[in-house]
Amino acid sequence: MFSCFFVFHKRLCAKTKALSGTISDSLNTPLENANVLAKSLTEKPEIKFAIADNNGRFKIELQKGVPYEISVSYIGYKEQIIKLDGIS
Repeated sequence: MFSCFFVFHKRLCAKTKALSGTISDSLNTPLENANVLAKSLTEKPEIKFAIADNNGRFKIELQKGVPYEISVSYIGYKEQIIKLDGIS
């Protein structure tokens, strides 16, 4: 089981917003090299991705106002999927 912690960062006058967080297991052990995919739920889907660092941290720039499906995967663990409405 994954634990995901997300943080949003704003940029003034930007059309993107950073989604960052930490991927860890149920014992709070960071999952190095976990995969994070963000697929936009629009007519022309766009996929963005990140790989967690050695502390389980990742960061992805997402378009404001666009809904996304975020999937987190790691070998030996069940994939987790989270849907985000358009972020502002």
